[in-house]
Amino acid sequence: MTDIFYFLCFPRGDRTKITVIDLQNCVDYERDEWSNVNENTYFDHAEAIRAARDIAERHNLEYILFESRYNRELNENLYLY
Repeated sequence: MTDIFYFLCFPRGDRTKITVIDLQNCVDYERDEWSNVNENTYFDHAEAIRAARDIAERHNLEYILFESRYNRELNENLYLY
């Protein structure tokens, strides 16, 4: 099992935008510092991204590309969608 999990949040509390945040389990208490979209927790970044994009599309929100805190290779801006 990975020591990193992902969740969806409204960046800076702006409910017109949505993004994915990654956190290590050892700092899971920091999740409360974000404006969480829901209580769902993901263990696969691609699944979290799909969920965030789906919610953004359904609710006409601006999707902010995922930028990992721990692994730059996972950053969405490296890929063309």
